[in-house]
Formats: sequence, structure tokens, C-alpha cells
Amino acid sequence: MKKVILLRLMQTALLIPPALREWINTLTDAVQINNEVEFLAKVMGFPTPENTGSVINRAIDASWVVHCGVWSLVLMHFITAALITWGIVELVFHLHVSEQQFQIYKTYAQLGLCFGIFFYTFFFGFMASDVFLSFMHGASFDTSILVMVVPMGFALLFLNTRFNAK
Repeated sequence: MKKVILLRLMQTALLIPPALREWINTLTDAVQINNEVEFLAKVMGFPTPENTGSVINRAIDASWVVHCGVWSLVLMHFITAALITWGIVELVFHLHVSEQQFQIYKTYAQLGLCFGIFFYTFFFGFMASDVFLSFMHGASFDTSILVMVVPMGFALLFLNTRFNAK
């Protein structure tokens, strides 16, 4: 039983770095909200037909769209951090339960990690897919995707691994 508890503690310990990073990202983005708004407004307002030679005007100059985008970023960081943290609390308090019950208590941590992976892949992937905008503003979102998604993926993989109790 001690081996199982140690393995469960290791699973829980792997959740701490993504949770801390998400809390730090939430606080950082909330404090630097004006810088985020300026950057997103610059990115979203750049591709005018005059600048790009395109037929369709892709520029978005509505400030409410920019503010919604930035605040959704902060909200997504917060939701991911809260779910992973709640999952850590659930797992720490239920280390001694049976295997089936322990699998149930992994739910919040799994939801948080899946939500974080989905969020980073699609939010930053959407921004990185517009290669033109990314390079024009000197922002590479590909690194952000790797740095955020890979640790969450490893934690999710190890969290979903079932160990033989014998």
C-alpha cells in the first residue's frame, strides 16, 4: 500500500508545476491587462487592405472585441488554474482510498489539464496559424504552445496511468 501511495503522491506532484504556472499567468495577465490590450489591438488592427494588398478588410478595430479577447485569456488561465488546484486538493485528501474511488477523484485535475491543453492549442494555435501577423509583430506563438502544452500533456499521461497494486 505504501508503494501505491507514493505513486499517487508522484502523480499529484506532477500537477503542481502546471497549476503554479497557470496562477502566475493569471496574475501576470491581469496586472498587465493594458499591455495585452495594446498588443492584441495592434495585431487585430494591422491587416488592412492597404497594408496587405488584400481584397477583404480583415482589420478589427472594435475595442470591445479586443477587450473580450484579453479578458477571455485571463479567464481561461484562471479556470485552468482553479480546476488543476482543486484536483490537487482532491487527490491529496484521498490518497488512501481504493483504486476505483481514486480514479473518480482525478476528474477535476484531468478536466483542468484537458482544458488547458485545449485552450493553449486552439487559442495560441489560432494566432500562430496566421503566420503573417505573427512575424509582422515579432511574436512567435509556436513556442508558447510547446512550453505550455507539453508539461500538461506529461502530467495528464502520468495521471491517467494505472499502477498495479500488487
